[in-house]
Amino acid sequence: MSDSAAGEILQYERAVTEALRRMARRTHYEPASVDTPLSALVEGEDGMLDEWGIRNETIRKFFEYLTADGPEPWQIMRRLYAAGSHMMQRPFCDLNLREKSLMFGDSHGAQHWRMKRMVIDPLMRNGARSIKAPGMKSGRAAEAAAVAATGNNNRAGGHAFKNGASGTVAAGRKRKPKTKTKH
Repeated sequence: MSDSAAGEILQYERAVTEALRRMARRTHYEPASVDTPLSALVEGEDGMLDEWGIRNETIRKFFEYLTADGPEPWQIMRRLYAAGSHMMQRPFCDLNLREKSLMFGDSHGAQHWRMKRMVIDPLMRNGARSIKAPGMKSGRAAEAAAVAATGNNNRAGGHAFKNGASGTVAAGRKRKPKTKTKH
């Protein structure tokens, strides 16, 4: 392994450790200290093999979902974190967007996009009756937030959010053309 690759891996591991440390400090989350084998879960079903068959099929479908973008670990982890966050499962929902972006090396806006693309859109395409996760904004609230965000520059690269295809910024004003000033 080259020094640059080893350095990137070390940097990534530090970012993940920092994100998890922040989450644990904020939420007092403690991971399980004892492994639970699958056989113990099956034994706890008290002979409900019919239900286990249904659960087994659900688990298989979930693994198909996790590997839909390919078997690469980072793709699986991104889908797992998006689904876990949407379903309000700990520790996934305990990580805030900044911590997830630190772990995955992208913007916190990418986390919203990923959840929409990987979780909400497939639910909508398959006719789910409810796509709203606990704590998620309603459609009307999301529209109001988008209007409020129009024109702000709090994005990677400092670009302003455009309101739709019209290219207008905040309340119908046209964006000023970028001109070079001579000093």
